[in-house]
Amino acid sequence: LWSAHFSAAMIQQSLVRVGLLAHEVIRGGAVSQQSLRTCVLVHGLLGSSKNWRVPAKRLVESHPEWQVLSVDLRGHGETSVRTKKAQAEGFSPPHTMESCAWDIYSTLQQLGLKADAVVGHSLGGKVALKMLELGVQSGAPMAPRTWVLDSLPGLLTRGGLEAAS
Repeated sequence: LWSAHFSAAMIQQSLVRVGLLAHEVIRGGAVSQQSLRTCVLVHGLLGSSKNWRVPAKRLVESHPEWQVLSVDLRGHGETSVRTKKAQAEGFSPPHTMESCAWDIYSTLQQLGLKADAVVGHSLGGKVALKMLELGVQSGAPMAPRTWVLDSLPGLLTRGGLEAAS
């Protein structure tokens, strides 16, 4: 079910060439780890995974069947600490929404996780939408739920909001 734009080899190559994002996994501990559903939380511009600690802990406390993967996007949080080693770890340019989306797909794959939901705030919302778009175009594993918080889904122009292409 791969689209004409992407082949299975291209997807695999994209996933292999990127590094493991700095991340935090928060689990409630009430159920076995194999049966946990995963919610990926993506921070906004100049943020980090630490921005999500309180909401993540509340989520897993109230819904023990879920775990949370909170990531630091390239150039943010603990992932930015690796900047000097970034090219060796696979975070080479271009630094685009698409690159950020592939970084998250790669991190999920390397951790052996499947996203059941992706929640993005601001810039993270744009990355979440890009993950959804790439999943539709390429057949990459998509989360059945994508939530965007405080982020416009399209391009803002003087005349108003346009659909993003």
